[in-house]
Amino acid sequence: MSQRVNWRLWRIGRTGPIEFLVLVFLGMFMTSLDAFNVQTGNLALRIVYWLTNLVGGGVIGALIEPVLEHAPALAARPRLRAVAQIVAMTLPITVLVWAVSGLMGMSRLNLRDLLGYFPSVLVVDIVVVGLAWLIRLATGVAPAVGPVADANPLAEQLEPRLGRASLIAVEAEDHYLRVYTTAGEALIYLKFADALQTLGAGDGLRIHRSWWVARAAVDAVRWQNGRAELLLSNGVRAPVSRTYAGDVRRTSWAKSSV
Repeated sequence: MSQRVNWRLWRIGRTGPIEFLVLVFLGMFMTSLDAFNVQTGNLALRIVYWLTNLVGGGVIGALIEPVLEHAPALAARPRLRAVAQIVAMTLPITVLVWAVSGLMGMSRLNLRDLLGYFPSVLVVDIVVVGLAWLIRLATGVAPAVGPVADANPLAEQLEPRLGRASLIAVEAEDHYLRVYTTAGEALIYLKFADALQTLGAGDGLRIHRSWWVARAAVDAVRWQNGRAELLLSNGVRAPVSRTYAGDVRRTSWAKSSV
């Protein structure tokens, strides 16, 4: 019996069929508006022009996105990574638009015309990346975080949106546990000791009687008078007790230590 295909796993980078269809729809929409005054009166050519540039640009963006997901400075920062993606994809897509326009006789293949396309491509790229984010939020596909995001050991205790996200830290609050993830946070009913057993195999560290942090989520370690605090990727500051200060000192952190 053939297995059912999960459309969410069918993607170049993180672009799935829904995003592809949105690019096609956007291409038809831009054609109907005659956006940016494409220099041809032929409707069929305008359709080919927009579909080639938008779908081709989508493939370029999708190929760039996984590379950025592996960048240490961007792995745990989805919003900053989206900005970096817009910057990184705009130049090659500008070259694509310039080449397609030249081959279709809509412009000349010179440097001046190439640079002239850049502002328009930047605007479209911002719209496309923004739409991709909205689609992923609506369909529950969270932005990937980390080089290869480990499965969240506490996923079963969380709503799906948070369970699919990478774990940043957990904080004990009496018999409850505040779970910080790259998609947000939640308060669950779970003892800290039980959580530590579940997190035992994860790439993280207990830093306080009520705190555990994922190593990849630590942006900076700040020391003062023998005490330390960790600045996490979501902006939260986690205290390090004297009991665990030695473990923190001996840990190799990917980010800065001051």
